[in-house]
Amino acid sequence: MLRFLGLVALGGVTGGLAALAAVGFVGAVLWLNDLLLVSPRGRMMFAHPEWLAVATVLVPTLGGLIVGQLHRAIPEGRPHTPADAIAAVQTRRGRLPPRAGALSALSGLVSLGAGASVGQYGPLVHMGASLGSAGARLL
Repeated sequence: MLRFLGLVALGGVTGGLAALAAVGFVGAVLWLNDLLLVSPRGRMMFAHPEWLAVATVLVPTLGGLIVGQLHRAIPEGRPHTPADAIAAVQTRRGRLPPRAGALSALSGLVSLGAGASVGQYGPLVHMGASLGSAGARLL
């Protein structure tokens, strides 16, 4: 019984940490959207409206280049997704590579921050799974 309660507490702590990371991730995306003139609020508050057309082309272009370089640094050459977390549970006892998880989360942050029209839930799910896997590896 004590072991069960310990696992429940550990699951709660891991879930809480993943939730805090998710809140930070979403906040960082919103901040980048304002900073890089992707959001309507950021565009409206920008002091030089004549530069908005340049930013509209330049920000997604540079964001895509940065994301491409991040993908090259991941051993598989692509970001990890929730499907990779499911496959890890089925084939590798839930072990996710920490480097791929961190680079995938950073890739998602940069692409969303630069205006990519992709969802944020995939990176959040994989980030939570990577945190859980790292916690299990520590124990």
